[in-house]
Amino acid sequence: MGEDLNLAVDESDVRVMIGSEFCEVISLAWNQLTCVPPAHPPNGGNDKSGAELWVTIGNSLEFFIGSVSYAEEDPPIASWLIAIFTCTLILLLLLSLTALATCIIRRHFKQRGCNIQSDIAMTTVSGDVSSGYAHL
Repeated sequence: MGEDLNLAVDESDVRVMIGSEFCEVISLAWNQLTCVPPAHPPNGGNDKSGAELWVTIGNSLEFFIGSVSYAEEDPPIASWLIAIFTCTLILLLLLSLTALATCIIRRHFKQRGCNIQSDIAMTTVSGDVSSGYAHL
């Protein structure tokens, strides 16, 4: 960190480069310069050493600060695997609910069929009993 950075210059006098890309300067305080780096690693640095960070003040002062490395992004396959796993779980849940609903409906109709058969049997028996009493 430097000191008294903003005494002689303002933000418009400072240019920050990361590799071949500009880093937009958003603030300049007495001991800190802040800029927004490019979203993706710029060309001008290999994966191991990173991209060089240069600060230029005015037209003549240029300082090499160091190297900047970007964190590796998660591979896109990980997000696809998560999506496939989630869809599979949802599909299994829907199949389970469908099977449960089918069993409940079948049980209901079986019980309803038993009740109808029981009603028919009771009607037949009561008819036989009534005709038996009529003969007496």
